[in-house]
Amino acid sequence: MSVYQKIADDLVERFRPAAESLPANDEKRAAFARFSKVGPPHRRVEGWRWSDLPAALRAANGAASSGRSAAFDQIGAPSVNIVNGRIADAQAAAALGVVEVDEWDDTLDPCDWRDRFSGLVDLNTAAAVRQIRVEMIDGAAGAVWLRHIFDSREDVFVSIAMRVGNCATLNVIETFEGRAPFVSHAAIARTGKNASIARTMLQSTEQSVVLHSSFGAIIGVGGAFEQSSVSLGGRFARHETVPWLVDEDARVRIDSVALVDRDRHADFTSHVAHDEARAITRQRHKGVVDGNGRAVFQGKFLVGRSAQKTDAEMQANALLLSDRAQANHKPELEIYADDVQCAHGSTSGALDDDALFYLRQRGLDEGAARALLIEAFVGELIGDMDAAARPAAAELVGEWLRERTA
Repeated sequence: MSVYQKIADDLVERFRPAAESLPANDEKRAAFARFSKVGPPHRRVEGWRWSDLPAALRAANGAASSGRSAAFDQIGAPSVNIVNGRIADAQAAAALGVVEVDEWDDTLDPCDWRDRFSGLVDLNTAAAVRQIRVEMIDGAAGAVWLRHIFDSREDVFVSIAMRVGNCATLNVIETFEGRAPFVSHAAIARTGKNASIARTMLQSTEQSVVLHSSFGAIIGVGGAFEQSSVSLGGRFARHETVPWLVDEDARVRIDSVALVDRDRHADFTSHVAHDEARAITRQRHKGVVDGNGRAVFQGKFLVGRSAQKTDAEMQANALLLSDRAQANHKPELEIYADDVQCAHGSTSGALDDDALFYLRQRGLDEGAARALLIEAFVGELIGDMDAAARPAAAELVGEWLRERTA
């Protein structure tokens, strides 16, 4: 038996009590069997070479915390508190179209949804107590803030399904705060014709958290998916996004900001599948890394044979603030159509000495000058966020910068 197989087997056994403690049903048993067969992904798995989940899980501890992020109090949207994977106030949540159910919505799952997430969605299905549903009926428009609060000595599993009807619009904000040994979050969404989902994700958990979050979006004819994210990382934090543009004229925008320091790790991985013609995709990533931190970006555009006239661009930029900081980027194109416009780029570097000198000459001390340049580096993406979440995102950036200059 290889070392990697032994590690995988040990981690499968770690999660077995969580999965088998729930009422048995065929779906959960089958999901855990699939996860047991493949095990958790490790660094020999393509796409995980820079994110060592098994090592992080072995180091995870069971200390709980009730710490919350004050920055999130600035979010201007109706909220649903989800504490350790369960809705805290079911009546208030139901008024916003958010409910808990016992049966999983399998009609949302595309055939390769689970494969894209290396078995971790199967683990989530097996161990999550209930599924949280968010629904927007045809022609409706609304906003909801899903505030994920963790205060547990046990692993936490959160499962979410979203459905947006024809010509409907859903603005959803998801925030993550507090601490648990391991947090598994899996969400899947589907839009109807000419419908849209705008998602904002803000993560400000404690440093010891091990977090895996996955979000899949199935975009219909003329539909749109927009996502803006800010992650402060953790012992391990990986946010995966997989939009399927399954019908013509779909549109996608994905923006992400990673701010990591000390030994924190933040990973943004995405796979945008273009299946039909005339889709438009724009993706931008900004990583700022200090201390021994690591920021990972992996983005892939898959353009199928039927996806003619696809227009897709991807750009990843990293700012390294110390000699020990690491940024790993892997932009990727896989194209089978012949009438497309696709491009990607990646850069990394330090703060510009000339710009620092310019600001110092105008009366700023070095800390303020550095903070201003970093804020400008990520400011473009923060400025394009949903207005309800923008003040909270700006405050997260401000808090992180103040720690650097204190």
